[in-house]
Amino acid sequence: MDAAMDPAAAPEAPSGGFLKSPPVGGERRESPPAPEAGDRFFADAFPRLPRGAAFRAGVAETLNRLDRFGVILLRRERPGDEAPSPQAAASGAPPPATGRIAGPEGLWGVEESGELAVILPGAEAAAAREFAALLQREIEALAAAAPLAGIALYPTLGDPRPRIFDNARLALDHAAFFGPGGCALFDATTLNISGDRRFEAGDLEGARREYERALALDAGHVNVLNSLGVCLAIRGDFEAAIERFAAAVRLDRTEYMAVYNLGLVHALHGRLDTALGFFLRAAALRGDVYEIRLELGKTYLALDQPEAARVHLEEAARHEGRGAAAFRLLGECHERLGNARRAVSAYQKAVQINPADAQSLSRLGGLYAATGENEEIALLFCRESVRLAPGDARLRERLGRLCLKAGRLEEALAELEAACRLGGGLQDEVAALRRRIGAGRAGEAAG
Repeated sequence: MDAAMDPAAAPEAPSGGFLKSPPVGGERRESPPAPEAGDRFFADAFPRLPRGAAFRAGVAETLNRLDRFGVILLRRERPGDEAPSPQAAASGAPPPATGRIAGPEGLWGVEESGELAVILPGAEAAAAREFAALLQREIEALAAAAPLAGIALYPTLGDPRPRIFDNARLALDHAAFFGPGGCALFDATTLNISGDRRFEAGDLEGARREYERALALDAGHVNVLNSLGVCLAIRGDFEAAIERFAAAVRLDRTEYMAVYNLGLVHALHGRLDTALGFFLRAAALRGDVYEIRLELGKTYLALDQPEAARVHLEEAARHEGRGAAAFRLLGECHERLGNARRAVSAYQKAVQINPADAQSLSRLGGLYAATGENEEIALLFCRESVRLAPGDARLRERLGRLCLKAGRLEEALAELEAACRLGGGLQDEVAALRRRIGAGRAGEAAG
């Protein structure tokens, strides 16, 4: 096996993580909340309309005869307890647009989850959007706010006719990104949003399927290519992830997230020089991004270039509220540069941000001991680091050496033995310490 591909030789997992774009717009923002189920507004406003299974059964035969149709679903963005207007409740009929555009009343209904649904036979995208906008205005008069509108067309992606309702519901989630009165046609961005929701819920396989469907609609969707690459990388399919990231960069050379993600995959496999090149390209595109600066600093450290690392880690550390990693790495950087005071300060900041940062606690304890600070505080920090990460041989070894320096031979032996079992390679030192302890005991017995 190539050493560069040997997982044992790879650096630790990325501190900043992979980067994904927001699915709509250029700014990071939270996804709209998931819709509340069972909103009864439309069922109460239009009681003459069929609902749920009865509606679907009633239109099934009509849909099977149609070669082309559109489905529009309407949902109130923030369902509440308000009742429909008296005029709507009295008539119980769909809005006036029904007779003018939508055709027979049988093509209207209320979904089981509460959305108002209309089927438009033969509709193209433009006509469906036009009718949805008209319908939103008429519903606004009944509900005091324009509803969201999701549109899906048949045929799409070879989906069976009933799935078009599901696609329209996904389009509603897409429309929610645009705020009250938002309208969206089911497209690749819709599926990117659906994939992101699954990704955030931990359903990586579901997310992958949605991203693949999105690319079937738009093979050149850069955002989706990057999202799919991230999903594949987290699933461990690194070569496929590289293909998706590279495709995104070929389509848009300014797509800094995909450039950065390429660097991250190479870093995970120990190809540090290649990773560095991608991180530098990403920084040239967006040098203000925390993750880029963090991984640049980390990579320079792994390449034993602490001065180059320091510049980027100091930039990363300026980002408020982004975690302890930047300060921990900055502390390591100052250690390698021989500046113990600045290293201590950086580790202290890391621990202030994250009191459970075992690496920073251990290194801080080691520095306290090396600079003549309180020995008990140094031991306290190193013991806490081992409590937090008992499987880390380096932390065990550092604690063992501090105990040895403090004359706590039994504790030192226990920690160095543990480090040895974890692969620390300290067999000779452990054997020597055992002999030392044994000789001491023999001397005590003889005395």
